[in-house]
Amino acid sequence: MKVVITDTTIPVFKEMIGRSYGLARQELQVSGYMLMKEERIQFLRSHHHWFQEYRNGKRVIWKSKSLRLLGIRLLHSTGEIANPKNMASFIGYSMSNDPTSLSVTVGGAFRDFRPPKYRNGVLVGNLPRISGVTKQGASILHKLNTGEINRYNPYYYKTMKRFENAKYKKRHFVEKAWARAKASIFARFKRKYPEMYAEAFNSIKPKERKYA
Repeated sequence: MKVVITDTTIPVFKEMIGRSYGLARQELQVSGYMLMKEERIQFLRSHHHWFQEYRNGKRVIWKSKSLRLLGIRLLHSTGEIANPKNMASFIGYSMSNDPTSLSVTVGGAFRDFRPPKYRNGVLVGNLPRISGVTKQGASILHKLNTGEINRYNPYYYKTMKRFENAKYKKRHFVEKAWARAKASIFARFKRKYPEMYAEAFNSIKPKERKYA
């Protein structure tokens, strides 16, 4: 007489414990990307009256009645449009390489990295490389969002001497983006995480123990 016992519970629980961080990081990565896109949208909705150009290698700034899109970048050497052409492209997102880290950062400075690629909570490789953002680039975005200049701003010392009492407009594109995106992010997380968890659970093959 032979009895076959299918031991499903213990292997599945062990596997799901191992996948739980991967499932959360998988969805956090999507959430970070969604918020990054919304921040770029809000940034590009802003305009200003200040114009600049480079004459004989010197930066000349003036105010006009005309409106100009916020964040246009110019080459110091020629005054031509730079690549990327707008500071919005420097709004990015980053995640720690720590497989147990449950955080995603949108904006700020970070190094080049290749986002992890997950499938049903299992790390299966990496996505294409994302270019990092320097502290100088992040400081410019910080000024445009909050009106504050920190020590990483490339014009910090010159600006502080020439415009010691200057006031800079607070555009709050970061806060506007979060206000618009958070409902969609939370709704997706509540919907997708259980779906992914169930899909991962169903994909695990039980192990059999045979007793003769």
